[in-house]
Amino acid sequence: MSLEIQPEIDKVWFNLGVELLNKRCFDRAIEAFERANELKSGNYQVWVNHSWALLNLGRLDEALAACAKALVFQPNSHEAWCNRGIALRLLGRNLEALEAFEQALKLMPDLHEAWENRGLTLLTLERFSEALANLDHAVKLKSDDSEAWYFRSIALLSLERYEDALASTEQSLKLKGDLSVAWLNRGSALDELGRYDEAIASYDKAIEFQRDNSDAWYNRGNLLIDLERFEEAIASYEHAIEFHYDFPQAWCNRGIALMDLERFEEALPCFDCSLEFQRDLPQAWYNRASTLLTLKRYQEALTSYEQYDKICPDDSTSFYGKACCYAQLLHVEQAIFNLQQAITLSPNEYQDMAKTDSDFDKIRSNKQFQALLKSCQMRISAD
Repeated sequence: MSLEIQPEIDKVWFNLGVELLNKRCFDRAIEAFERANELKSGNYQVWVNHSWALLNLGRLDEALAACAKALVFQPNSHEAWCNRGIALRLLGRNLEALEAFEQALKLMPDLHEAWENRGLTLLTLERFSEALANLDHAVKLKSDDSEAWYFRSIALLSLERYEDALASTEQSLKLKGDLSVAWLNRGSALDELGRYDEAIASYDKAIEFQRDNSDAWYNRGNLLIDLERFEEAIASYEHAIEFHYDFPQAWCNRGIALMDLERFEEALPCFDCSLEFQRDLPQAWYNRASTLLTLKRYQEALTSYEQYDKICPDDSTSFYGKACCYAQLLHVEQAIFNLQQAITLSPNEYQDMAKTDSDFDKIRSNKQFQALLKSCQMRISAD
C-alpha cells in the first residue's frame, strides 16, 4: 500500500509549501519544496514556488537557479519568467530583467506583476516615459495596488508632471494610508507646486508612519531651508543623519543651514563628513571653500576650490572665491586672473561685487586691479 501512496507524497509536501508560503513562513516553505523535489524533481510549479520563497528571503542567486530549473521543465511558465526577472532586477542586472519580463508578457499579456516590475526596472534605468507606460498597464490591470500607484508617482515626478504625480500618490494613499514613501512623494509633488505648508504636513505624515524615513527628514530639511527656517532645517537634517549616518547630502545641507546662521565653525565639520562619504560631491567642496574663506583660512579654502574645479570646471563662483583668497594673500596676479575669469563668465554679477567687496581691499589701489575693473566697465558700456 505504501508503494501505491508514494507517488502522491510529493503533492502533500508541495501543498504544505504553498500553505506556508501564503503564511509568509518562507524558510519552512523552502524545506517543504525541497522535500517535494526530492520525491519528484520534474514539477515546474514546485520550482516556481521555491523561487518565490527564496526571493522573499533575499536569496537571489538561489532564486535565479530555481527559476532556471522551472524553465527546464516548462519553458512557457510565465510565473518562472516573471520571478527570474525580479531576481535579475534585484541583482542589478536590469537589461536581462527586462528580457525576462518581456518573455513573461508574451506568454501572459495581462500579468500585472510583470508590468509592475518591468516599470520598476525602467525606473532604475531612468527611462521614465517607458516606466510610466508600464505602470499605467499595471494599475489598469490591478487598480487596488497601492505600490504600483506609488511607483507611478516616481515616474511622474521624474518627468516633472507634478499635478499628475500628486494624483497618483493620493490614489496610493487611498488604498494604503500608512504608506510612508507615498506620503514622501506627495510632499515632493506639493513642494514643487509651491504648496509648502501642505508639503511639510506630508513629510510629517511620512515620518509618522516610518520614523526612520531619512529621505522624508532630508526633504523636510531642504524645504525648511528654502523657507529660511534654518534651525528647524538643522533639526531635520540631524534626524536624517541619525537614521542614515552616511548620507552625504544631509551632512552637506546641514552645513549650509549652519552657514546661513553664520555658525561657520560648526558648518565646517559637516562638509568634512559629507566628503568622507562622497568624495566627489561638488556642493560640499564649494561650501567648504566658502566657509574657510569666511574663517580667513585662505590657503585651505583655495585647496577646496581646486577640488571643486575638478568636478565643476569653469564656474564663475569658484573663480571669484579664489580671487578673494588670492587678494587676501596678496597674490595679486592670481587674484586678478581669477577675477577676470569670473567677470568674463558672469559680467553683470561680479564686476559690481568686486567694487565693494572687502576681500579686495588689500589690492584695491593696485593699478592692474583698477585697470581690470575699468576695462570691464568700458566693455559693458559699449555693449
